[in-house]
Amino acid sequence: MHCWKILNIYKQYGSPRIVLWSAIAFVLTLCVSYLTLGFIFRPSFTDHYFIVFATLFIFLYPIHKFIHYLTLIQHRDDIELQFKKMYGYVPTIHLQIKEILPKQVYLRTRLAPFIVINLVLVITMCFFPQFIHYGSILLATHMSMCVIDILYVKNVIHSPKEAQIEETPRGFEILVPPHVK
Repeated sequence: MHCWKILNIYKQYGSPRIVLWSAIAFVLTLCVSYLTLGFIFRPSFTDHYFIVFATLFIFLYPIHKFIHYLTLIQHRDDIELQFKKMYGYVPTIHLQIKEILPKQVYLRTRLAPFIVINLVLVITMCFFPQFIHYGSILLATHMSMCVIDILYVKNVIHSPKEAQIEETPRGFEILVPPHVK
C-alpha cells in the first residue's frame, strides 16, 4: 500500500474557514427548517419541555460521537477515546482509530451521525410541530457539527474504490494498493 493523499482538514482549509462554514450551515439550516416546517404545519408553539430541549442540546455532541463509535463497534479494541480541548477551552471527544479502515467503513462512520440524528430530528418535528422551534435549533446545531464530517467525506469519496484510511499524527492517510495510481 502506498499513500495516495494525506487529509488534514484543519491544515487544508484552516480553522477560521471551517468555523465560518459551520456558522453558515447553522444559519441556513435554522432558517430553512424553521420557515419550511412552520409554513407547512402552521403550529402554535409551546415552551413546554424546555428542560428536555436543554438536555438534548447539551448531549447532542456526545450522542453524535457515540453514533460514530457504534459504526466502529466491530473495531472497538482498536479505538482509543481521548478528551481534548480545542482552542484551549472547548472540550472535544476524539476517537483515535489504531487500525486501517476500508473506504466504505470510513464513509459510513463519517455519515452515520449526519443521517441518523438529522432524520430523527426532522421526523420528530413533523410529528410534534409545536416543537419545531426546538427541533430547528437542534438540527441547525447538529448540521454545524457535521461540517467537518462532510469535508472529510468530500475528500475521501473521490479516492479509488480499493482505498483504505489510516489515522496518523499528520492526519488521515488514504492508502491504495501499488497497482492503483
